[in-house]
Amino acid sequence: MVRATAAFEDFLTGARAEFDRGGLAAQGATADGTSAMDGLDAIFGIAPTAIVDLARMAQFFNVARNCVVHRSNRANAQLAALRADAALMDTLDRWPKRVGRWKVSLPAVNEGRTVDWRPRHAILASDVYYRCAMLLDRQLITLLGPPGLAAMAAYWCFSADPPVSCPAKLDAGTMVRTQLVGRYKARATSLAETIDHLRTVGRWDGIRAIFDRLYPNGPETSLARKRRALKSGRRR
Repeated sequence: MVRATAAFEDFLTGARAEFDRGGLAAQGATADGTSAMDGLDAIFGIAPTAIVDLARMAQFFNVARNCVVHRSNRANAQLAALRADAALMDTLDRWPKRVGRWKVSLPAVNEGRTVDWRPRHAILASDVYYRCAMLLDRQLITLLGPPGLAAMAAYWCFSADPPVSCPAKLDAGTMVRTQLVGRYKARATSLAETIDHLRTVGRWDGIRAIFDRLYPNGPETSLARKRRALKSGRRR
């Protein structure tokens, strides 16, 4: 459960960074969002009424994680109150069920007492955080749009430290498109569309300059290297 929470916190940090790099305007105030999501649901413009159940579950596991880490797994008053809330039990009844014997449930929680967490609770926490991440990810992609997504791919190709590995070092546009197709699954994006998107956000000329600086000898493909080697040998 603690690892699931940590993984989700890493996702939140990355999602906020992409939002800021994209120069997007906040759709709402952080204070109006869910604390378990660092308020990104409000910032990304997700209506609170659309995520009532998800927000309630995320809040419960966020508080539970704090109790495990900071109170030696002894429940505090907030966790006990969340567990006693009838709305939480209604949420559990509505939560998507898996086929099989696995039952959606939560352990008994009493303030000041150790909580009997089981593996199934860690699985449920992972499911909750996965659904939160998918929700935020879809909304972020919508806000970025195709040009913003291309700019994000370009950042990870050329500006990140370290950059994401890319085997298609043919030219700047091909490298960015490879990331869009392989990393972000935007398979319908053509090379021409990729370049147009980068021009839309004013990144194309800068990306080309970075490519030329990183690869002054031209494309870094196996065929291009062989041709340069053959050409260099003939000169000798």
